[in-house]
Amino acid sequence: MKGPQGINNAQNTCTKFRINCRPTSENLIPIRLDIEIDGLRLKDAFTWNVNDPDSEIHVFARRTIKDLKYPGNFITPVVQSIQVSCRSVMNL
Repeated sequence: MKGPQGINNAQNTCTKFRINCRPTSENLIPIRLDIEIDGLRLKDAFTWNVNDPDSEIHVFARRTIKDLKYPGNFITPVVQSIQVSCRSVMNL
């Protein structure tokens, strides 16, 4: 069992790690979605922080599609759109 000092050290480590993933112009990538499947259209725009360790594209896509109550066949195109956008910006 960790004592108070162990907890504080863990919190400091997390805080230091999070500083590296703060949104900046270098790690925020603009994402634009415009996907139509079977007459249903998903159009959205947001920024993606490529340095955030908690950002998993597939988890984000699955959760977003579920929250919007879209069919599951939108997940793969959303994932692919985010991946393509990230790759194109990272390769510049």
